[in-house]
Formats: sequence, structure tokens, C-alpha cells
Amino acid sequence: MRLKTTLASAALVLASLGLDVRDARAGACAFPTGDRRRIVWTQDDTGIIYNKGRGIERMMIDGSSSAQLVEVPGTGALDFDVSPDGAWLAYTQPGRIGPDCTGAEPEIRTMRLSDGAPGRKLREAKGHFTTVRFSPDGQYLAANLKEFGATPSSQILIYDRSLNFIGRFDDWGGILWRGDGRQLGIVSWNAISVWDTRAWEQIKSIKRPVGRIGQVAWSPNGAWLAVWVESDKGCDTDPAKSELVIFDTTTWTVFKSIPQPGRCALELAWNPRTDAPVLAGFVREPLPAKAPKGTRATHRIAVWNTRSWEEVGGSPTGTDRAADLVWSHSGERIAVGFDDVLVFELGDLGSPPGATNEPRSISDDQLPPRSGRPRKRRRRALLRARRSRPRAPPRPRRPLPWPPRPLPRRPSPCRRPPRPRAPSPAPRRPRARATTRGAEPSASGRR
Repeated sequence: MRLKTTLASAALVLASLGLDVRDARAGACAFPTGDRRRIVWTQDDTGIIYNKGRGIERMMIDGSSSAQLVEVPGTGALDFDVSPDGAWLAYTQPGRIGPDCTGAEPEIRTMRLSDGAPGRKLREAKGHFTTVRFSPDGQYLAANLKEFGATPSSQILIYDRSLNFIGRFDDWGGILWRGDGRQLGIVSWNAISVWDTRAWEQIKSIKRPVGRIGQVAWSPNGAWLAVWVESDKGCDTDPAKSELVIFDTTTWTVFKSIPQPGRCALELAWNPRTDAPVLAGFVREPLPAKAPKGTRATHRIAVWNTRSWEEVGGSPTGTDRAADLVWSHSGERIAVGFDDVLVFELGDLGSPPGATNEPRSISDDQLPPRSGRPRKRRRRALLRARRSRPRAPPRPRRPLPWPPRPLPRRPSPCRRPPRPRAPSPAPRRPRARATTRGAEPSASGRR
């Protein structure tokens, strides 16, 4: 299928979402503003929720209606998220930052989307919350907190579904939930720490000896982890050493490494559909060799088939940099956050070959062929994954008739039928002994 190159035929421009970003007061401590576009799809995939200026709004993708959900005072919401059931909205409330980097305490506020009723407020030490994310199963809420003061620090706070504080990680990084919510990944510049959310124990730490981690995406079934690795100097300075690395999460080994020379990934998103093995990324293409000075690089949505790991499609988006890349719940559309929000259809990005209706699961052909002890470990992990699958209930057996009926006797197809026998001849009658005419036998039988 040939890809479409015009945005008018491949996307729906929802609205002109002009940013109303206000800088901090003159001479104040540097403080981030809510200028990063964040997109969340509604439960029925008919609309999107996004941040615009100081408020958070909801708009239908057909442009029929638009409404403001909440207005955040100050510099606006730095980040927000919607619970998996679509009932609650959690957003960050930045504090007032003075010249000495102190001020009001930051907050995480919640709101019920059905009637707009406010929920609980979560307050912590001085600083600001930069990220807030619900777990996919709705059991936890994770937030990034950056504290100010004489000894600035960064932490990740964990709350339960009732917004009660559970604990904190003295680490700074991105929040990455597994698709079932059983594992939490904390992404730093050169490592990924994976934690078990049932016992809250660290189960794996992936470190890169060379290069730093750019973007990370977890597959819907949790079997694969896509990591965009950049050079030590960063993708903006040295994009020649970029690569897309795929990890097998059953053994936490590198399954495949795809070089991406000259490209920079700004976002990665895995399609939630099980019958559409698609990984999408918003990448910046390298400049031509003889490009004049001041030429801006172009961006595009790149699509990889996650079974053959070949780039099979995409669509150019221009020279503007996107802030978010989100698939809809059905996997039919993908939204890209600029000053405008573009919505692409899955068919407009190219039909990935090999897409079938079979669900993605861990199988022998998806594991890398190796020898020795690692192969035994992979087999054991495969057996554990198969045993953990829910088993189908046994089929009910048909009752036997009673009393049992005699089975008809059928000739065996392997034995030859017996040959028909010839009819036996009739028995011969005994012949009478001849005697002499006129003579009578004596008593001894002689004449």
C-alpha cells in the first residue's frame, strides 16, 4: 500500500490550540510552565482530553463539541492523567516559586469527570510535580516530585487507589507502567529499574554501558520492551549512533538491535491491538548532506512491524516537534500533539504485512535461538508463562446409555473377506453286489 504524503488526507486537524503560557516573574527561580501538550483518549475513543494554556479541555474528534473540564491557576497544569475506567482526572497544581526557590506546596488534585466534583488533594514538600500516571489496572498512582531548596532532590511517590501514600523512590526518571500494572519501570538517563508492584521489590536493572536512554515503550502483553538508545552526547549533538533495542522481558536479554543512524526518536507508542503488531515512533529525520545552514529538520511518524521488525510505513508531519504520541484504546487511530492535534488513521500509516487475528503471546519462534544454559532459562521462563495462562474449563461429558447397547459388528478394513466355498457334492449311494441268476445263497454265503 502506497503511503499518503499530504496531511489533509491522512489526518484530522481538530482545533487550533493556542498556548497561553506565562513565564515566571522577573528574577524568580526558573520554573517549568504547562507548555507540554498532553493527550488522553476518552473511553469510547470519540474524543480527546488535552491541556490548553491554564485549563484542561475535552473535545470530540469530529469537532461537534468542546468543553473545559478544569482551570488550573498560576502557570497551568504541568501534567495530568485519566484513570483507566475514565471516572477520575488527576492533575498537578504547581506552587508559587519565589526568588529563593520556595513558596507554596505543590499539589496533585483529583476530579470526578461525571459531575466535576473535586476529590482529594495530595501535598508534599516544596517543589513541583512534573508527571502523574495511573497504573493500567487502576490500583496505583505514581508521580514525579522535584524539590527545591539548598539541597534539591527528586523523588517518585506512589499512592494506592484511595490516594493513600505508600512509599517513595529516591530517584528521578520517567514513569513506565507495564500493560497489566504488575511492574513499574523507572527510566533514568542510562538505566531502567523494574519493580514488582505486588511485593514492591526490584526485579531487574537494565544498564547501558555506552549511550543513554531516550524513549521507552512496553508492549501490550508485557513480553517486549522497546528502548531508543542515543549516544553519550545526546541525540541532538550526535545522532549517528542511535539505535532501537528490543528486550525480551522473560529473560531480560537483548532480542534485536535496529540501527537508526542520524535519527532521533521523540516519542514511542505501542499499538494496543493484539492483531496489529505495530510500534509507532515520532522521529526526526537527518538533514541532507549539503543542506544550507539554518535548514530545519523534518519529522515523521515511523511504523515498525513488531514481527519482522522492519519499518513498513509512516507519514510526514512537517518541521514542528510533537509533544505526545498516543494510540486510541481500539488501536484504530493515533493522536500527535502539536499546537494543533492531528489524528491519523491506522490505514493511513501503512498496512503492516503479516498482521493476523492471532493474539500476541510468548512462543518459541519469538525467542532468540541460543545454546547452553541461557536456552534452558528461556525454556523455563516459557513454561512458567504458559502455566500462568488461564485454562479453559473442561467440556462436559455426554452420559453413557444404560443399559449399554451392543455395538454393531463391522468388518475390519484391514482383513480380506473370506473366499466363498464351492458347494459340496451329493453323497454317493452304496452299490449292490451282483449275484448269479437262479442260484440261491447257501447258509455260509457260498454257492
